[in-house]
Amino acid sequence: MKVRIKNRRASKAPGAIVALIFLTAMPVAYAGCENVSLIGRQTLESRSRTEAIVLAGSVEDVDFSRREIYLRTNERQSQVVSYTNDTRVIVDDKEAPASRIRTGDLVEVRLQETSGGRAVAEFIRVRDSGRARNVTIEGTVERVLSERGVIELRSASGGMTTVYLPQASSDRTEEQFRRMSVGDRVRLEGIWLGDNRFELTGVL
Repeated sequence: MKVRIKNRRASKAPGAIVALIFLTAMPVAYAGCENVSLIGRQTLESRSRTEAIVLAGSVEDVDFSRREIYLRTNERQSQVVSYTNDTRVIVDDKEAPASRIRTGDLVEVRLQETSGGRAVAEFIRVRDSGRARNVTIEGTVERVLSERGVIELRSASGGMTTVYLPQASSDRTEEQFRRMSVGDRVRLEGIWLGDNRFELTGVL
């Protein structure tokens, strides 16, 4: 009887040791899994912060002093695009300064979020210049110079545009132009001449 009891005790010892090792290892394994999970979430968040955003639309106004472009996207939404000295600007398939961007230009913009959480233009490509085609502008009449055939128009973004009435304008367009007064909200069609100058072709 004593021999059997001694053998039974000996057979239990390895099982107890295995159980003790398993219980001791569980917290370590759990902590290791948690660390892997946290690292995975941080990587995904970092990837979403650096994802680029692409916009396309027409330039409504440009404020070179603030380095901002006021864009009307193809979805008819207004968007303020900030740029820096590092922003690449492409005009006529060549790199150009930001000063070449004009109201009425059709552009494609790629925005990148900086480490400070601010989205700036990494790349701006002028797809089509607004200088040689009819475009539409809106604003409030700030000044009327009827004898010179000129009005000054302030856009919603605060920029000022000088609008010229061509001598070859139709009688209807000329009459509509003469009826404009300071404070009127107007919508005009015409051609950009550059440097915030606009040639009127029609009043909408």
